[in-house]
Amino acid sequence: MREPVERTVEARQAGENRHDLDRPRTVARRRSAANLAQVSHEAAVAPAARVTTQQWAVYRAAQQSRLEKAEQEGLQRRERAWKLARRAARLLRERFGATRVVVFGSLVHEDCFTRWSDVDVAAWGLRPADTFRAMGAVADLDADIEVNLVDMGACRASLRDVIEREGIEV
Repeated sequence: MREPVERTVEARQAGENRHDLDRPRTVARRRSAANLAQVSHEAAVAPAARVTTQQWAVYRAAQQSRLEKAEQEGLQRRERAWKLARRAARLLRERFGATRVVVFGSLVHEDCFTRWSDVDVAAWGLRPADTFRAMGAVADLDADIEVNLVDMGACRASLRDVIEREGIEV
């Protein structure tokens, strides 16, 4: 509902803005939200003190099960990523004439590969005219795991050094 123009004009002349007129209600809302947060905190803490040993055991078992499942899914994703890297290497050799293909990045570092990781491959021997088509071809291999291609013929020296040092040929 719109305020009467006179009240708004009077408020502006008095140095207030239109939103200041609602301030008492806003402060009351903030206070009630703070009180609710305090009550919620107290309610959450009190039952934790009454958790039985059996309830904690059930919680720990469920948590352990979740962790094991996540670890298993991570191992499966990593295995799938290696298969994808081999498919990308085969495609780069057969369709684009790559002479050498290596995997680098998080996939070659077991502890670094996560559910958000991609597959990084580097290829030697690609023709400059084929580079972007090759990038598109490997990018389209999997809908869930991204594949990034580095053309070693157009690569920065610092990245080339890392790839040469850490890369694993596929």
